[in-house]
Amino acid sequence: MMPILVFFLIWYAAFGRNNPRIYNKLDGKIGTIVFWLVALTVLPSFIPGVLGAMFGLTVAALAILAAFSPIIIPAVIVGRMLGFGKKKKGRKITYAPEERNMSTGLTKSVPKRRKIVKRFNKIYGLNLTDDEINKIVDASYMSFAWEKEIKDMDGDYDNVYEWYNSMTNWLRAYLKAFPVHTVSSDFARQKEIVVETFDQLLKEVNPSSYTSLEECIYDINNKYYCVLDETTFMMIYRLLQASGKYHKLPTSNLIRHESDIDKLKKKYDDTVDADVYSKVTASENAANDLIRMRRMQ
Repeated sequence: MMPILVFFLIWYAAFGRNNPRIYNKLDGKIGTIVFWLVALTVLPSFIPGVLGAMFGLTVAALAILAAFSPIIIPAVIVGRMLGFGKKKKGRKITYAPEERNMSTGLTKSVPKRRKIVKRFNKIYGLNLTDDEINKIVDASYMSFAWEKEIKDMDGDYDNVYEWYNSMTNWLRAYLKAFPVHTVSSDFARQKEIVVETFDQLLKEVNPSSYTSLEECIYDINNKYYCVLDETTFMMIYRLLQASGKYHKLPTSNLIRHESDIDKLKKKYDDTVDADVYSKVTASENAANDLIRMRRMQ
């Protein structure tokens, strides 16, 4: 048993403590495990005495059973006939099969998962803090969706927009565009967080008061230190619509633009007309002066 004890300690130091699931299960129990392994190492020396005592007890029990068997056996037979001890039939309970364990093939190592997220964060500028990265890694051991997110971060992309091409584009837009992130291991709750955050932001900004979406996004980025663009804005905006949160976006007012153009044109025409009128008036005055001079001669 001593080799097993040594092997266990080496295995835990090299692998067990780096795996959150194993670490959580064994945390505080290492001393107990070592105690039992040591006990099992010493126990064989006491086995002969224990076996002797068990043999003596077995012989005594058989002797007692033999002495009372003429009474016990008829009593058991009568009891069976009368139905004593018979189990009542009840409604059969069926249990749903356990959910199939899914896996992306992502490494189980905590440091390696953390390294993947840090590398992706640096390349594509997600502005994730170390604490947020740790929360994402921890969540990946409890949520298949988060595990898949880290697996996708381990891929190579020509640009960040290729990474956006996913059913979870709303989450990726949130991680990319917002300066601070709230991470939940419950993926449904994570979606609620994104919806609540963006909904509150749009309530404060009121996009319908802007003349263009570009102007609205520009003000949001300056006021809330975001890095939204039209793509990330619309991905999260569609998530809000799907969640029953509606906000009116800026619309291009063609009539108003035409009115502005008309005003400019009228101003230009008035200026030109005034200039032409002044020139014509000056010419007429000069001609009249010339006629008067000739008449005087």
